[in-house]
Amino acid sequence: MVMKRFAIVTALSLLSSTAIAANHGFYIGADAGYIMPQYRSGNQTVTQFNGKPLNATVDDKNQDIAYGVNFGYLWANGPEPEGDDLSYGVEAGYTYYGQLHDQHYTSNGTSGDLDQSASMTDLMAVLDVNLTNPTYQPAVDVFLKGGVALFFLNQTGNGTVTDSSNNSVNFATEANGSKQQFAPIIQVGVGVDVLKNVNVNIFYQRTFARDYKHPVAGQVSSLVATIDEFGGGVTYYFGN
Repeated sequence: MVMKRFAIVTALSLLSSTAIAANHGFYIGADAGYIMPQYRSGNQTVTQFNGKPLNATVDDKNQDIAYGVNFGYLWANGPEPEGDDLSYGVEAGYTYYGQLHDQHYTSNGTSGDLDQSASMTDLMAVLDVNLTNPTYQPAVDVFLKGGVALFFLNQTGNGTVTDSSNNSVNFATEANGSKQQFAPIIQVGVGVDVLKNVNVNIFYQRTFARDYKHPVAGQVSSLVATIDEFGGGVTYYFGN
């Protein structure tokens, strides 16, 4: 009986010594996701391009995959070793969208392209809540992030389209340009600590356009549309 009690006490002591605190300290992460830019897509017919008359058919296509990296720091809201269920901090990230939006124009046997590529940096505040009893593994957490993103937008064009009325547009001169744009960004997700310092997660993210006038066929836009993303990632915490 004495040995059994000793074994129980020892097990509880070991369990409490490995108690899970809220995620804290420096961390780095990587993610990938399926994106849904709020651009119009599919086949459309236009009668002008950027204010110039042009009768053409347009095939709109959107990119559907994004890749990102991030790093940040979380403060646990409580003393060590167990900390608290809550941690908060700040995070910086970079997302690569590649060719975000593509418009292919055809008319009277001629064709031209308008391609829009983009990348993004962001700075967000982070709130992370541990949902699991500190003495049990694996730990499950939910997180909420919000802040501001800076888009780097680059538009390129090539080809010349001439319609049956001899209206012509040179996409190499009409469509080229670049612009930077700030936009609000939010992210919500849930993660699981598969190892003491390694967390895998799934998330939903929305980056809001400055306004809701979505770029349409027949015009060169300097705005990024609202982008929804459903993704997953892995994070390594140095402080856990």
